[in-house]
Amino acid sequence: MIPVKDTWYTDGVPIVSDGWSNVRKNPLINILAVNSRGAMFLYAENYSGVEKSRINIVELLLETIDKVGPSNVIQVVTDNATNCKLAGKEVEEVHPHIFWSPCVVHTLNLIFKDLAQTFDWFTDTYHKGKKLSSIS
Repeated sequence: MIPVKDTWYTDGVPIVSDGWSNVRKNPLINILAVNSRGAMFLYAENYSGVEKSRINIVELLLETIDKVGPSNVIQVVTDNATNCKLAGKEVEEVHPHIFWSPCVVHTLNLIFKDLAQTFDWFTDTYHKGKKLSSIS
């Protein structure tokens, strides 16, 4: 991973966080560093018994930014939940050169979910797509 990591200084790196549950249903937040040279899994935080609040998420993001080096980070990407949006805005206040972006995949999922709830003719297509995306 050293060749990928070496590009962080010259190319910059977005920090991507993603909340999910493992096979034991433990809530986790993955942290990745991603740029045009590749993606690097940094770590996953176990959030069992911990609220995924703005405060906890911003602490995780700021800690990650400090580890990667604030001058290397150009962006943080999270899902669109209110707590994540607020955490992203707080990161922007602490580091004005870093901007927050919502996850495009999460945004599209929300759009398709709304379409399926609004238009009966789209419901079957939506459910088929969800099945396809969850197959290993």
